[in-house]
Parts: sequence; structure tokens; C-alpha cells
Amino acid sequence: MLRRVILCVAAQFAVFYLANAQISEDFSDGDLSFSPAWAGDTSHFIITGDGLLQLQAPEKGQSYIVTPSEAIDSATWIFYVKMAFNPSSNNYADIYLVSDKEDLTGPLNGYFVKIGNTPDEVSLYRQSGMPWEAEKIIDGLDDRVDMSTVELYVKVMKNGHYWELFTDTGLSGNWIREGSVTDSTHVFSKYFGIVCHYTSTRTDKFFFDDITVTGKAYKDDLPPGIDSVRVLSDSSLWLKFNEKIAISSATGPIHYQLDQGIGIPKRVAMDGDSAVHLTFDQKFTDLVDYNLTVAGIEDLFGNVMGPATFPFTYYKPYIPGFGDLIITEIMADPTPGVGLPEYEFLEFYNAASRPLNVNNLMLVVGPDTARIANFIIHPGEFIILCKQAAVPSFMPFGQTVGVSGWPSLNNKGEAIALYNENGAILFSVKYDDSWYRTIDKDDGGWSLEMTDIRFPCKGRSNWAASSDPAGGTPGRANATQNELTDLSAPVILSAGAIGDNALLVTLNEKISPDSFDKKNVATSPELGIKDAFPVIPSLDEIMVFFSSHIAAGTVYGITVNNLRDCA
Repeated sequence: MLRRVILCVAAQFAVFYLANAQISEDFSDGDLSFSPAWAGDTSHFIITGDGLLQLQAPEKGQSYIVTPSEAIDSATWIFYVKMAFNPSSNNYADIYLVSDKEDLTGPLNGYFVKIGNTPDEVSLYRQSGMPWEAEKIIDGLDDRVDMSTVELYVKVMKNGHYWELFTDTGLSGNWIREGSVTDSTHVFSKYFGIVCHYTSTRTDKFFFDDITVTGKAYKDDLPPGIDSVRVLSDSSLWLKFNEKIAISSATGPIHYQLDQGIGIPKRVAMDGDSAVHLTFDQKFTDLVDYNLTVAGIEDLFGNVMGPATFPFTYYKPYIPGFGDLIITEIMADPTPGVGLPEYEFLEFYNAASRPLNVNNLMLVVGPDTARIANFIIHPGEFIILCKQAAVPSFMPFGQTVGVSGWPSLNNKGEAIALYNENGAILFSVKYDDSWYRTIDKDDGGWSLEMTDIRFPCKGRSNWAASSDPAGGTPGRANATQNELTDLSAPVILSAGAIGDNALLVTLNEKISPDSFDKKNVATSPELGIKDAFPVIPSLDEIMVFFSSHIAAGTVYGITVNNLRDCA
């Protein structure tokens, strides 16, 4: 009786939206094949004598039922749910308000209300892929459906991009607001549906009724555009459109034209539903500007893209050498924040004279190693490196690259080294918390900045806490500036024997590893130089191995000629 009382309230509410109604289903006709027609696991559901949709599954698992619905704009969803048990992590219901796919158990884009699960709550989720990847966007009150038998009405309203979720567990018409959110991730719908998740004792304990869906379908009258053009190789491009596109139009080579005498691509391949790979016969030329013209591409609503030109420059992949790419800022302790996102970051600077199309760099922080995705950085430009989750937070500050398996930076300090794809050292620094030079900034929220980028190999004398009010300057010139000078060549500070056939030579500063040649190392008396090399990543020590043994009681001299420091 109570359920029928609330049904009257829902019906009166639905009259207002009658003109735009997509679904009005009370199962009173006893038919799942007509008005509306349901699909999916329909054999797992029955209609009871009193007009309820009831799960009647043969064994444990999940079952779904779905019907067409395009409602998503100015939309309202109301439905009745009964579960004759206390929900759990294995027994709960997902009501899909929006889905772009008929199969609700696979990958899709949409929104659903989850009733039950471990917190015994009613919450709204956004799905962009597989169901287990869905993200909760309205977190309903815990224990809302912590009942031996769950019986409630649910209402969701969407106005523009603003969602509100309501429940009525008393079946009285008094709605309780569970929460709200602004979300515009998915903009069109094709289906409404129900998914039941159940164990072997709950195969017939789900009931549904009084489903009312009102609203408008998403209308797209704008032609597709291109979000980005990316160079993949010396003869291929990747294009990302701003919406899903029709395969029949997107894969025609005639729709793409490249200047500089290259012409149309020899092959076009779809990458998902909104991107294409273009492969050309003729190779691109290093440092040349190109213009790609695209026309005639259709979206899924039949809108056709007019001619549009997209410029790009081809940069030949370049293996940087020592000092081409340097670290100019270190945020090791971002908490508590001063004005920047509370994530660790490193800032790279292109000190070379040409753009760097960099591939497969290796970042070593203390004992941890990570690979850095490909990126392009121009002379004098900065780039921000951070963990993948922090990329959206740092993108407003400048070009940002996310690093999978980000190696955490020690607050007290440690060695950081950067290597090119061949394993050659590009830059190294070993910082510690004394480099802040003030106790006011060494407890979090302030970055360490290189004060004079002309002398990247200098240690503590070239670093200090940022003076920027935000606590750092990711993606731009450092706030803390200090002009240094270096007019002296490196000299030997000490030399100590390691065993009877090796020597560790300590220098007063870092050297450029490219300047070192073991032919320039000599001893007196002669011991014979078997091997010699700079110690990496410190670069302020040289390891020397002799072909003869060091004689006890003998005084030796060692000479290293033609050393060059970073300056």
C-alpha cells in the first residue's frame, strides 16, 4: 500500500514532463518486449502478479536488463527498488541512468546509481570504461540501506551539468538529498538499465517498479574539430578529434593533405573512436614547418568538418649529451603547501642550442629508477615532471610530463641523476636540506631553485629556497637569482689507494665527462693505466685502475691533464 502511495506522487511529478518522457514503466502490462522493449538477460527476470519486475536467475552471478533511453539534458530519473535482504559487497544493484552501450556488464560511458555494497549507501557513479573502473561522484550517506529488507524510491535530477541525488526510504514522498555534483564528462545517452549482483541465496530477491525517465536527448549540431596533432615518427602523425567520428569518413586518405610537396597519406588507421594515425610515403625534414589540412570528416550525428589547417614542426629525435638537459628546480617536500599543488616535482631546462625531441630518458633518484615518456622541449624552455596523478594540477603552470612509477624525493636530500637512452649521464645533483639556507623554508611547501643556470654543475653555492610567494616557480624562470663566476679549471684535492692496483682521485668540482680521456692520466713512477673514468653520477671523482701493483713505501705522483669543468 505504501508503495502505491508514492507511485501517485511520482505519477503527478511525471505529468509535468510528459512531453519529453522517454520511459514510463510500471510493468502492469506483464510484457518486457513492448512499450518499452527490454533487452539483455530478460530470461533472468519475471513480472509478478502485482506488477513488479523480479529477478529470477538460475545461479549466482550478475544479470542485466536494458531499454533505449536518450534522456540526459534537463532530465529526471525516478524508480522503486526492493531488495529482500541486507545488501553487501556481493549483493547489490546498479541502476544505469545513462549508457552508450547496450551491454551494461562491459566497457561503456555512462552514469549509474549503486544501491548497497559495503557502505550500505545510495551513491552516483561515473563510468568511463569497465565497471570496476567507475568513480563515485556523489557519496551517499553510509548505512542508508542498512536494513533487513531494503525498500526505497530513488530520484536523480540533472540540470545542465548539475546532478542531484535523492532517496525516500520511507515511501512517503519525502525526499532526502544525498548530494550533488557538477560533471560533464559524458554528454549523450542511448540506454537505461538495471544490473543485479547476487550470490546463490539472492537470485530471486531483487524487485523493481515505477520507472519514470524524462528529459531531452543530447543534440549535436557542431562539426568535429581537432584537439591535437602529434608527430609519431619521420613519416607518421596522430590526430585527436574532439568527439567520436564516423569511420567511413575518417579513414579516407583524400580528407588529409600535407604541404611541402608530401600530399595525402598512403595509409589511415583509426585509433579508438576519435583519433587516427596517418602514414606518408615521403619523410619529414628536421626543423621544417608543415601544415596539415583536414576536411570532410563527419561525426556520429552527421555534422561535416569544413577545411581546417593545423601547423606542426618536425623535430628529428635527438640523443642529448651532457649538460643539454638540466634540473633547475626540486620540490621534495610539498606539504604543507604554500601556494602550489601539494605534489613533488622536478623542473627540466633545455640548455642546448636546438629543440630536443627526447626519447626514453632514465631518472634515478636514490635507489629508485623511472623511465620518462617522450617529449619535445625548445631551447630556453622549462618542463615539469611529476607523478601521473599530479599532471592536471601542474598543467596550468606549463608543459607537464607525468612519470609512471614516480621515484619519491627524500625530504632530507639524496642524489638525482638523469641519463639519456644510451645510458650516458646528462645531469646530476645531490641536494640536502641545508641548501634551503633558512629554517623558515625547510619544513615543506618551498622548492629548491638553481640560482644561476649558466653553472649547472656547482652544488650548494648554486641552490637556495625559492623566494616566490607561491613557494616555487614550476615551468618558468626561477625567482631566486644569483650571478656566479667560475674562472678556474678543476684541480685534484686528494688521491687515495684502493687496494694495490686502484686509486680514487677527488676533484674540487664536477667535470664534464665528455672532456675526460684516460690517455691524459699518468703516474710517476709509471704503473701503467689499465682503465680510468669519472665516477658517475657524482662526476667529482676519478677512478683509476693500474696494470701494475702499487709498491708499499713508494711515493707516487699522479697527473690528470686537460680536464674541463661544466663552465
